Amino acid sequence: MKQLQEKIELSKLKLSKLLNSLTEIGVLKVSPSGEISLYKEFDNLEESSKEIVQAINQSQKQRQKFEQSRLEMMRSYADVKGCRREYLLNYFSEQYNSPCNNCDNCKAGVSVEATSHQPYALNSQVSHKEWGLGTVLRYEGDKVTILFNQVGYKTLDIQTALLRRLLQRVT
Repeated sequence: MKQLQEKIELSKLKLSKLLNSLTEIGVLKVSPSGEISLYKEFDNLEESSKEIVQAINQSQKQRQKFEQSRLEMMRSYADVKGCRREYLLNYFSEQYNSPCNNCDNCKAGVSVEATSHQPYALNSQVSHKEWGLGTVLRYEGDKVTILFNQVGYKTLDIQTALLRRLLQRVT
């Protein structure tokens, strides 16, 4: 990496980010020993470089959406009407049967129980035509929260998801 850094005159941080991006989109592979190689040879470097730049931009936009959804999930923690312990454990894909009787919502008796109507099992896989595959994390009232691999966390109204057939079970 040091030789490459000297040849292309980029800082170590910028080079590392570039290599990570190229690896993420499948242009490069890095061996455990740190050796860098191409996955394939390119016939037309100019045309290929445009495609690579577009793929990197798309990958970065997707990562930003995912990170934004994580931030929204943490913001919604402040507004959660259910058991906060259950909320945090669900965020980390752990199941917990509320109430915990320790968080502020449970102690105050204001916890909203999850609906008994849970059309998708917790931790099951579902598919959305735009957002791709996701994992059902939690129910709160008439809402379901799903972690989608491509876009991050989405909270949907259960009735709307069912009526519009937004989600398909993956078996």
